[in-house]
Amino acid sequence: MVENIKNNLPGMIHMLRLPAFTGWICLSSGIVIGYYFLPGLKSIVYLRFVFLSILALFIAAVLISRPVVRNLSLLICGILLIMHQRSGERIAYAHCHAARAIETTVKLSGTVASPPVPSYGAYRFIVRADSISTPENGSCMKGKSILCISEKPPVSPGKILCRGTFTTPRPQMNPGAYDEYAVLRSKGVWGKFYIERILEDSACKSPAAGLSRLLRNHSLAALSHIRNLDNRAILQAAFLGERHMLTTTIKKIFSEAGMYHLLAISGLHVAIIASFIYTLLFIFPLNKAAKTIITLVFIWSYLFFIGFIPSLFRAVVMISVFLSSMLFQRQNQSLNSLGLAGIFWLFLSPSSLVTPGFQLSFAATFAIIALTPIFKEIIAPVMRTPTGSLSLGLVQNAACVMIAGFIGTAPILACHFGRLSLFGLASNIVSVLLMSWCMYSFFLGLVFQLVSGAAAWAILRISEISLSSLVFLAGLSQKTVLSTLKVSCAFPEIIAGYAGVVAVFIWSSKKKRIRFTVLAVSAFLLIVPCGLLVRRLDKTLHITFFNDRAGLIAGIQWPNRKLWLVGTGARTAFSSSYRMVLSPWFRRCPHSSLDAVIPLGNEKNPVHSLEPLCTNHSPGNIYTPDNQRKNSFGNVISPLAKEFNVSLKKVRTQTRFIPAPSCTCSILCTTQ
Repeated sequence: MVENIKNNLPGMIHMLRLPAFTGWICLSSGIVIGYYFLPGLKSIVYLRFVFLSILALFIAAVLISRPVVRNLSLLICGILLIMHQRSGERIAYAHCHAARAIETTVKLSGTVASPPVPSYGAYRFIVRADSISTPENGSCMKGKSILCISEKPPVSPGKILCRGTFTTPRPQMNPGAYDEYAVLRSKGVWGKFYIERILEDSACKSPAAGLSRLLRNHSLAALSHIRNLDNRAILQAAFLGERHMLTTTIKKIFSEAGMYHLLAISGLHVAIIASFIYTLLFIFPLNKAAKTIITLVFIWSYLFFIGFIPSLFRAVVMISVFLSSMLFQRQNQSLNSLGLAGIFWLFLSPSSLVTPGFQLSFAATFAIIALTPIFKEIIAPVMRTPTGSLSLGLVQNAACVMIAGFIGTAPILACHFGRLSLFGLASNIVSVLLMSWCMYSFFLGLVFQLVSGAAAWAILRISEISLSSLVFLAGLSQKTVLSTLKVSCAFPEIIAGYAGVVAVFIWSSKKKRIRFTVLAVSAFLLIVPCGLLVRRLDKTLHITFFNDRAGLIAGIQWPNRKLWLVGTGARTAFSSSYRMVLSPWFRRCPHSSLDAVIPLGNEKNPVHSLEPLCTNHSPGNIYTPDNQRKNSFGNVISPLAKEFNVSLKKVRTQTRFIPAPSCTCSILCTTQ
């Protein structure tokens, strides 16, 4: 049995022999078990004992060489990490009345840890709290990161004392909707503080704070040479991680083009920085070890300068492991480096595992590491032909990396966002090259800025041209047919089958790869239709009550795949609820049609409220109240109904439905 696996699936045996990679998988599995299957898990022992248990299990996993013991220790460690996080939150929030938003005014004192970023008419920044003082419970939240919202910007970095209202992160209110708790806690943020008045504000005088201000001002001075504001905003987002200057248009075209990852700091940017520094050091008489150490110091300093962003931290750890292996002349295992970075970050922030950013980052890196060498083996005979040249080889290598990244991230993009960018699959080959030229030119501009602003301006013209070409390339997606493929929410069996096909392709031996992959794809194409058929035969009536600030909405999915939307609140506005609340629900109801929309008829702007539904889902009927007033609800939306060919029907009496005897009913009620 074991010999057959070694002969047919050598890739699986190789991965199982990587301790950090398998340990990361087991630690992630434990976190998933604790997060999804044990949501009510509570610490019945002291929090310190749980921490000591985690520490003991981690030491055992490091010191014990037996794979079974190591992996089991990390699996249990993952469950305890979630227990420790939730217990710590309960204790911290209990002192601040965290079961609800604190209504009384409290005081926050601490250190401003991030530059104030303008957003929606206010400034947002992170404060490392010394305390949040309440009239009843003294102080709490010492050492915690708090997201502050203020009308006026504070000094950054600096000390601050302010007065306002503290609220805890809200849990996910609706299926598939934005999960504020998961997002904020994955970033280490413990709550939001709405500042009413800044009482004291002073600049921090420490050497580290002064150096941080100096570097940021120097970077902004170099960025000021970029004349086009959109280009400047892109470069500021890619280097400093500050995306507040990006316009809605730029965000939209880069998102639709599948190039949005270029606007966020990721492994690509860290690799560009590391390669630039390492190349720049060749002008100095230094040996290989000195160049490696200096490069490591620079990239870790960059991490502390920007902050512990998951994608940035993962990239810095992976490049550090790679450079360290070169330093000590040891063979580097990229998957082991990935597992090491994953373990470190999950110990710092276990809830990151459920966020799309973490999943996309690690899935793309895993796919590139595992699939790119296989693709290169497949195209190697082509590269050895007389037509194969250096430029063609570079293009082929870039294409292999992009296709591998697309394969790895496709199920995550389909599940969280419901779309795949086909345009980005081809355009990223060119866009990555343009971004590399842009960053190299910008780094040279930073160096020349120390000597002469005019010299920096001349160098940064290359960045300007590269960024303009990048924006032009992204804009082509809106003129390309089928640039974006909309995908319904992927069911668990589809994701599992897809992952199985990819795993078989990676694990199979070179001689039997095609045969095993064909068999895996055949099994996938057989299982998926059977699963979809079983779902279509389901006779369950699903009712979901959505909670939204605009009012309550009930979504009804009938056994015949018809959908109803019923306004149930005092004031229902479908437009404000569509993107964050209703759109994820529609993606989770594939092969269904919107049959009826039943608003209350008291919306301030009913046309604006119903337009997103008519544009994207073409409802069969809109039921209106029987109101004979001159400016009735039905008269107002009548032009909209004619434009989209929707039937208007008046409701004279209240309606109630009684499910058939063979139909079971599943009701999901969201909590406030």
